[in-house]
Amino acid sequence: MDREAGTGLSCVRALTATAPHSSSAAFDAWAQWYDAEAVRLVRFATFVAGPDRALDVVQTAMVRALRSSAVVADRRAFVNRIIVREAQRLGEREGRREALELRVVALDDERDPAEAVQHRPELRAAVRALSPQQRAVVFHTYWEDRTPAEVARLLGCSEGAVKRQLARARAKLREVMA
Repeated sequence: MDREAGTGLSCVRALTATAPHSSSAAFDAWAQWYDAEAVRLVRFATFVAGPDRALDVVQTAMVRALRSSAVVADRRAFVNRIIVREAQRLGEREGRREALELRVVALDDERDPAEAVQHRPELRAAVRALSPQQRAVVFHTYWEDRTPAEVARLLGCSEGAVKRQLARARAKLREVMA
């Protein structure tokens, strides 16, 4: 299997043939970055948009990133912001928020996060109550063990916004889990 078939890049290449970044060198640079980051991006999208839509959201984010004429200093932060916006668009279009996988097990627990959530239906329901932005903040804070400053950089917002979203998410989870 070639690299493009395994990662969905052939679809992205076809969709971005007329994009500003459609030169072979520019696309190959993005493709190499995507190959290295694909698993993290899908994991993040699963958390933000739900397991059923994660791959679509990542593909859409990559197409939007490749079609953008913006000069991007931090590709991961740029694509993460697009993923969050796309997840919000999906929620607005459908009028509901999708479920999302959340790792809320003890640090020494080796279970897969999806498995952990499957065993806790009340947790799955609580996570559904969070907004995509809150889920993004919770994901980066607890799953990736990042500081508020790092989360702010990745999501393109202020550190105060991250702390505010995290506080609201915790309050909502406490309320729903009570």
